[in-house]
Amino acid sequence: MPKAASSSGCFSIKALLGRCTLCIFFLILQHSHVQASSGTSEHETLRFGRVGVEDPTVTLSKYQPLISKLGDVLEKRVELVQTATYMEMQNLFISGRVHLGILNAFSYVLMGREARLLPVAKRMVGTDGYYRCYIIANRNLDVTGIADLKGRTFAFSEQTSTTGYLLPMLLLREHGINPETDFSKTISIYQHDSIILAVANWSVDIASVASYVFDGYDKRITNKIKIIEKSAPIPLGPLVVRNDLGMELIDKIRNFFLTLHQSETGQSLLKEAGLSRFAPVADGEYDAIREAAARFDKEVPSK
Repeated sequence: MPKAASSSGCFSIKALLGRCTLCIFFLILQHSHVQASSGTSEHETLRFGRVGVEDPTVTLSKYQPLISKLGDVLEKRVELVQTATYMEMQNLFISGRVHLGILNAFSYVLMGREARLLPVAKRMVGTDGYYRCYIIANRNLDVTGIADLKGRTFAFSEQTSTTGYLLPMLLLREHGINPETDFSKTISIYQHDSIILAVANWSVDIASVASYVFDGYDKRITNKIKIIEKSAPIPLGPLVVRNDLGMELIDKIRNFFLTLHQSETGQSLLKEAGLSRFAPVADGEYDAIREAAARFDKEVPSK
């Protein structure tokens, strides 16, 4: 069954950051204590974070071989850490309990500086480092565009999801839909593959989902679904590291990922993860997400 929660309505990104500030304060204190007690062995084990946008067993099968190879190259133990939500992963990065990993773009924009994160690479799917938000509906639902969605049930992902919340909220409002009043019901389903299944099984009429999850999903399922609208392309979330790992280790991590595609073994690991390669990345590539977040705070009333 999809992991779902009742929607609590719109929120302010500024308010979210305000709530995070208190968490950050206490997490930093906790991390300072850990650092003081761990001595020089602090980074003998590295923890690689990945939010489970799909079933956790799928994420494990995609990324564990890659993580294991990274550990061999670095001569360190590297553990895969999965969370069900983006907020949980943000807290792990801020507290220093996760050292590197893959974030969604919105999480990186929300807390990258507070967590002292450096983007070192971006994922590439085929020749593209971008993806979109899809608004999807069951193929048998009598809708042809966003204007037809009023009165239906809608599934978002969590409130710090880029394509599961931020972009669809803006996209819907651009087309004259107020998600607060125009849907008969809204729910939250955290995992994007569960969102797809919910629409295919008609547990919900409409939903928003990341294009890279939808495009790579079982065609027997997605053939039951139609895409109503697409957002403009946005960059895939970055591979990040905490800057307290030290530049020597950071450079080794960056080099590992940026050169993976140059060997047959690396190509095999990338294919297993659903990627073609990792490419260089710059912080400025996420300015479009910052602009979207600013628009959200301006256009979407908070509660």
